[in-house]
This record gives sequence, C-alpha cells and structure tokens, in this order.
Amino acid sequence: MILSLIIALSEIQKLSLLYFAYTYNSRSSLALILWWLIWQAFSVIVFGKLSDIKGRKVSLFITIVASILVSLLVRFESSFHFALLVDGLLVSTLPIAYAAKNDQHPTKSKRLVYAEACLARALPWCVIPLAYLATGLPGSFWGSAILISSLLSLVAWMFLKDNQDAYCHPSQAKTEYSPSIFIPFVGIILLALFFSESAYQVVAYLIEERENILPLTTSYILFGLGMSFTSAGHLLFKEINGKNLLKICEFSFLGMFFYFIYKFFGCSGVDQCFLNGIEKLLLGLASGVYIPVIYAIVCERFKIHQQGELCGLLESTMTLAEIISPGLVFLLLKFQLAANDLILIIGFGFFISYTILQLRRLIHRES
Repeated sequence: MILSLIIALSEIQKLSLLYFAYTYNSRSSLALILWWLIWQAFSVIVFGKLSDIKGRKVSLFITIVASILVSLLVRFESSFHFALLVDGLLVSTLPIAYAAKNDQHPTKSKRLVYAEACLARALPWCVIPLAYLATGLPGSFWGSAILISSLLSLVAWMFLKDNQDAYCHPSQAKTEYSPSIFIPFVGIILLALFFSESAYQVVAYLIEERENILPLTTSYILFGLGMSFTSAGHLLFKEINGKNLLKICEFSFLGMFFYFIYKFFGCSGVDQCFLNGIEKLLLGLASGVYIPVIYAIVCERFKIHQQGELCGLLESTMTLAEIISPGLVFLLLKFQLAANDLILIIGFGFFISYTILQLRRLIHRES
C-alpha cells in the first residue's frame, strides 16, 4: 500500500510538471518536455541498478528528496529549466518502486504485483484531469500539489520496510545472467514494447496537435479510466496461469491492430472520426493489459536483486518511445497524410509488436 501511494504521488508530480511546462512556455512546452524525457531515459536505468546494489529504500530516499527540491524550483519560471534537469536526472521513483513491490511479494504472481502498480500509476491521470474540468484547478493548486505530494512521499518512505537489504552484498548484487540469454529474451520484449508505445504516443501527440486544452484533458481522463479499469481487471482474474502471459500480451497488440484496421475501412477519411477521445480510452484499456504483463514476463525470469535494473530498462524503453513520437508525428503531418493513412500506420505499429513477440516465441522454442 505504501509503495502504491508513492507511485501515485509520483504521477501527480509528473502532471504538475506538465502543467508548469505549458504555463511557463506554451509555445515551446514540447521542447521542454522532450529535454526532460531525454534525461529520464538514462536516469531510470541508473537508479534501477543502484537500487539493486544499495537497496530500494536508500535509492528511493534520493529520488524523493530530489522531488522536494524540484517542487520548490518549479515555483519560479527562472528556475524551471533547472527543475526539469534535476527531475530528469534524480527523480526516478517508478522503477525503484516497481522493483520494491516485487520484493515485498516474492511469492505473489508478478502480473498481479505490477497490475497493482499500474493501477496506482493510472488513477491520477483520471482523477486530476477530472478535477481540472470540474474546478479549473488554478496555478496555486499545482504548486501546492507538487510540494505536498513530494512531502507525502517522504512521509510514506519512513514507513517503508526494505526487503532488498539481504540481496545488497556484492556476492548477491553481481549480475548473474548471460548476454546470450538476456539479450534475446529481454531485448525482443523491449523492442515490442517500444513499437507499441510509439504507436500509442503517436495517437497522443496527434490529438495534442489538433485539440485545445479541454478536449485534450478529456482524452487524458479516458486514458486514465481505461488503464485503471484493465489494471484492476487483472486483480479480479487472479487464476490466469503465468504461462499464458505472452498470449495475453500478443492478443492486446493484435486487438489494437484489428481496431485500427476497422477504423481504416470505416472512417472514410474524416479527421474528426479519428481525433476523438475513444482512441485514448481503448489505448488505456490495452495499456492496462500489456504493460503489467510485460513487466511480469521480463521480471519473473530473473532474480529479485535484478528487478531494479529490469524495471529501469522497461521505463527507459517507454520514455524513448515518448521522445521519438513527436518526430514521427512531425513527419506524418509534413506529408499531409489523410486520417485513414495515419490510422493504418498506427495500427501497423501494434502489428509489428505482435510479430516481434511471435519471433521471441520462435527463438525460445528453438533454444
């Protein structure tokens, strides 16, 4: 429960940073966000590995204290760039918290462990935008939200019991996997995750490119609702055998591919048919299926003291997809493609992910 709270609070901090990025410099907010994401793509791996070596609680303390510093810096526009740099370099809470959740439940299904984490991660994306639509949430709220959430994270950290201590001595912390096993297994999964997240992010950035703040906020509510719903669904269907996880992941990718194929033949080239909130809802539903499943597939293969590094790699892969997607959107809009063409390209992103997982299955069978 403590770790789920820390995960949810970290997402509130992220939402607050996005708000300040838009407020301080709405014309180049995307450039600011990309600069922030570039640093995060590396720091999540570093801190994930650090948590494997030094322990989760020590590593979480560094990221949470850094988040408090960030919450103070973002209050001033002159220090906002530095706040993003500090956040990108030092605030890598998610991979550590994800790994720590697994440490606390070593015998529990990893699918359920990471479903709980994804539920905690998704809820703020539903609740906070909903509150924004209802009340407007003035700037003073966001300044208080980012500070209070970081302070509450520190309070929660004080009650956290670190089950990682037993694995932090050098003999345990040493990496114990062979590259010949690790790269084909984890690398292919990461590649599938990258293509699926890139396809999702293209939808997100296309909506942001063509919609004002109110429809955009509605689309985030729908995404958070969809991911929350399916993450909670994992917890209801506890009897699913771990051997079926790869099939579940493949089905989610294939389902999204067929959905976009259906839209390709039924949209008739009307932009408004494509640019509505239903894509966010369905992508949230799909993400709630495949993200915790991918975490489970990757992390159940390796030992507890390697979970931080693995969770960092998964977080970095999703962040890299966020970085590359604006460039893909720019190219798509540059060629002035019709809505149907965009839909088909996005659909094939999920189909590529499905094909990659089939390749992983083939390699695993041959080995």
